[in-house]
Amino acid sequence: MTLHSIQQNVTEPLLRNFPQEAEDINFIFSANKSIILYSEQFLEELSRKLKNWNFESTLGDLFIKFSSFWKVYIDYTNTLDIGFHRLQNLFEKNTELKHFIEEKQSFSELAKFLGLPVQVLIFNYFVYFLFNFINCVIMMIILLL
Repeated sequence: MTLHSIQQNVTEPLLRNFPQEAEDINFIFSANKSIILYSEQFLEELSRKLKNWNFESTLGDLFIKFSSFWKVYIDYTNTLDIGFHRLQNLFEKNTELKHFIEEKQSFSELAKFLGLPVQVLIFNYFVYFLFNFINCVIMMIILLL
């Protein structure tokens, strides 16, 4: 399950079918659109940098350029627990909404999804930093030979 599929198959249908619950739904899923947009832009620019990588290349400027992106992640992470509780409360007070979501996926799958952006961020940046480190080591070895 991806952020795109959750947005299309869960968030948007929930907002259409349960407008009375829009405040909670928007709170729980509102960061998805921003995270999708920023992630796509960041990965596109990062890919461009990595394709043209050389000994003088850096990544710091890219992280500074996308500093508002990190704010979105920080806000999302800080409110993740509240989002879990609001989702549980929605399930308890609105059984129709609960059945609607359960037709698409289980509560535990949805709860895992809510933590996915944080897990993806940590994994992706670990991989990119590792790639950067390996490239630097290789370049230094080549220069020393």
